[in-house]
Amino acid sequence: MWLLDGAITSWGDRTGTLLIMAGTLCAAAGSVLAARLMRHRLGRPPLDPLSVTVWQFTIATAALTIVLIPLNLGTPFASTPELTHWAAAVASGAVGLALPYALFNRAVVVVPVVEASLLLQLTHVMGVGAAVVLLGERLTPAQMAGRP
Repeated sequence: MWLLDGAITSWGDRTGTLLIMAGTLCAAAGSVLAARLMRHRLGRPPLDPLSVTVWQFTIATAALTIVLIPLNLGTPFASTPELTHWAAAVASGAVGLALPYALFNRAVVVVPVVEASLLLQLTHVMGVGAAVVLLGERLTPAQMAGRP
């Protein structure tokens, strides 16, 4: 990220870079904490990966709610979401977030967290690959090189 920072010219771009770095730091801290909770807890029995995942999502939801509700007070919805939209959001969260987190939390019990976290880097590669295969997106050589 710091290497790319030289190409960034506006404060808005720099803010985005800092937010990405903060998100990465939070993910790393969460992975280390989750691994410790599932391996040993200062004389207490370790927690199971599913419990840790549920707590991670509960705490994250509470934190986001505390931050986002004041920011959106008085902002009307453009439309009222239908039940199918809510179902799609829940399914997307379960398959796209909860299941991978539960699997990762299980993995860090078996594999050192440093090795498991290296595999997280494949998330982006798999996402691009899925977009190409499942959505028919085109991937240009410039995009493969990290350019728009």
